[in-house]
Amino acid sequence: MASSAQTSVASASAVLLSIRRLGPALRQDLVRDTGLSTATVARTVTGLAAAGLIRERPDLLPPGAVGRPSVPVEADGRQHAVLGIHLGQRVITTALAAPDGRILVTGRHPVDPSHRPVDPIEIAGRALRRAAARFPRHRVLTIGVVGPWGDLPWDPEDLRGRLHRATGLPVAVADHVAALAGADLLNAADRPDGSTLYLYARDTMAFVVASDGRLPDDGKVGRLTHLPTGSAVPCGCGAVGCLGVTAGDRHLAQRAHRDGIVARPSIDAVVAAAQDGDRAALALLRDRATVLGRATAVVGDMLHPDRIVLAGQAFTGFPRTFGELVTAFRATSTLLPEPSFAWMGAGVQAVAATSCALRHLYADPLRIVASASASAHRRSRVA
Repeated sequence: MASSAQTSVASASAVLLSIRRLGPALRQDLVRDTGLSTATVARTVTGLAAAGLIRERPDLLPPGAVGRPSVPVEADGRQHAVLGIHLGQRVITTALAAPDGRILVTGRHPVDPSHRPVDPIEIAGRALRRAAARFPRHRVLTIGVVGPWGDLPWDPEDLRGRLHRATGLPVAVADHVAALAGADLLNAADRPDGSTLYLYARDTMAFVVASDGRLPDDGKVGRLTHLPTGSAVPCGCGAVGCLGVTAGDRHLAQRAHRDGIVARPSIDAVVAAAQDGDRAALALLRDRATVLGRATAVVGDMLHPDRIVLAGQAFTGFPRTFGELVTAFRATSTLLPEPSFAWMGAGVQAVAATSCALRHLYADPLRIVASASASAHRRSRVA
């Protein structure tokens, strides 16, 4: 039998996740959604409210309702926050989010390989100082760090340990594709049954499969950088036509610059040129959408998921080519469900990183808030 402490942790996690998913919810809604007893939900709601993680909303009382059980509760974003850090090959994104998932502020830090290597610990320190100055009433509870670790010069576990020692905060690390899948699941209105294939394409090409709303316990993702596409683009691995060099942002921008389509090797410049009617730029983006549509179908046929979700700016950065992508997908496979596009859009990096931090918070919310309060008290006494 589980101990009372374990039950308390499980109950707090389940109730907070349910409130996040349902939005303002009545206690009886939480009982039905979590399967917990009425007494357990009532006790847990009281504890979460005392910790400042949820609040009652008497202004949302249904007409004619009386009594505290009829008062809706929702996640409270007024006291606490989490910090997310997305480590990209070209840009590091930082974001501060409230416990209800709202992004409060983001920052972008370009990575220039020709300059001194960026230290993520310094980036985190600056982000925490800016957060304290701009949101003095919010206490940062956890940090989430995500990235395409196989393409980065940092070891995730070493970085997690160093960041924890530097800040004193709990730190979670995850591959960024698994993190964005986690973000999608965290914000889903319903728990999806069956399997969901998440495909990410930007500079990194990768996928992860969630089963019944759960990600793999080991957090590993599948790499698609060297998936053959049949193109004539040479790859650094020695092969020709790998997906990464054929459809990745950086390589596409370099080809556009080399062909004189844009003045600088930037995917933003390619997209801007296409939006302004440049036929060559538009042709490049349409060709890429066709390649991505075929690749999605090939991976889908191998895994045969119940649903497919596409994320990353190579998929979502130029909506005018969605038609070409879907047409190529359907021409390659007629048995799969039509893919949908992740709701995060261009903010995928910030959402993925903060969701990593939020999932860490939601796993044991009362302990993390209590630990943060004790740490703040110790620092004030030392001061």
